[in-house]
Amino acid sequence: MKKLAVEWESYEMPSYGMNHSTDKTGIVGGLGVVTDEVLQRISGSVDITGIGASFLRGETLPTFEEIDGYKVIRPVYNATLSDAVKRCAGLFERAGIEFTGVHIRELPMLPFIRDYSLAIPEVKVSGSHDMICSHDWMSILGGYEKSREENTPLIVFLHSLESGRVGGMVHTPLGPREARPGGIFAGSRMIRDIEVLGLKESTVCFTVGTTMVEEVKLVGKSHGVPVEQIEKKLFPIHHGVDIKIFRPMNGVE
Repeated sequence: MKKLAVEWESYEMPSYGMNHSTDKTGIVGGLGVVTDEVLQRISGSVDITGIGASFLRGETLPTFEEIDGYKVIRPVYNATLSDAVKRCAGLFERAGIEFTGVHIRELPMLPFIRDYSLAIPEVKVSGSHDMICSHDWMSILGGYEKSREENTPLIVFLHSLESGRVGGMVHTPLGPREARPGGIFAGSRMIRDIEVLGLKESTVCFTVGTTMVEEVKLVGKSHGVPVEQIEKKLFPIHHGVDIKIFRPMNGVE
């Protein structure tokens, strides 16, 4: 039986480094932890190609590795600003999202787009993928472009949203609410619109909990995505907890 073929796009991908250490590197936050914990468990039954960043927190990582039963490719790439503007504008237009001078002004301050996200479609492997999984705004644009080129379903994982990261949205016992200044529209417009693009254009969108489902619905609706469209594709996946390290509380998300 043919294995399910998945491209897993995460800025953070586990690595043993250029010196082939016995300890993993390339994991600096939640994206790396989730990627490491999930992929090592499913690689036996799923054909996984991971695409990660070639340079992370001052460390250059191998351009190719086989780790825990799956492949990792880290393209060395840096789109020019003019090329990035052209490609981003085209992707936004295809998704029906306005691309303005604000986006152009923010692009130079978001190197992840030029050296990582736009590199994703440049990575070619033999065979086709059954799905493309893009994690957070750093990979969504590249995953979207590639999914259109290959006519492959795009699965988006939103681990957090820009408005929440900068304090424009806060979670309360009664659900998410806006905080001032900025509220839903706080933070980088480019990043917010990339997140909305991922929500709008994905086949399925996963969040990290039920509270975030409501946050995504509020943000999506405020950016023009119909709630009915969001509800059909949005599902929570609760992060696992290593009970050797933490002791979860019953009834608490």
